[in-house]
Amino acid sequence: MIEESGRVVAVEERLAVVETVRKSACDACSAKNACGQGLKRHISDHSASHMHIRALCDFPVRVGDTVVIGIPESAMLTASFWVYLSPLLFLVVAIGFGYWLGLPEGYLILFSLLVMGAGFGMTARLFRNENRQKQLQPVVLSWQLTDQETAVKNMSEHQPVMSNDVIVML
Repeated sequence: MIEESGRVVAVEERLAVVETVRKSACDACSAKNACGQGLKRHISDHSASHMHIRALCDFPVRVGDTVVIGIPESAMLTASFWVYLSPLLFLVVAIGFGYWLGLPEGYLILFSLLVMGAGFGMTARLFRNENRQKQLQPVVLSWQLTDQETAVKNMSEHQPVMSNDVIVML
């Protein structure tokens, strides 16, 4: 599970809008002060480093609560394959097929770009599928109330167990 923490900025029916801070490789780089990208990031608008994510939520969260959201790693790997690799595979196959047909270079380029565009279209259609969208929907995994009580939910069962200051759903 890929997890990220953030702060709830709005609550909708079964959804929490969570504000997270974008992290980049520049934060951990030792040359960030001498690099143009690091300087650009430092000077740029800091509101661009915040992101709002709508996550499914079964908790009674309130605005200002801190939450941890997650997305299954397998769903992210599958989505990355379809978005990045499938159009390139369509392009390579189209070039090979066009070459096999003996198309002149100009037609080969045009044919390959059309097939790659069809790959993009197929990927877009695949991700419009409601079941696929549900697989990629972030979920609130745990939350911390603003008054410092901590609540954690185990996604497998729903029996609350009370301890000192932690509510755990087992």
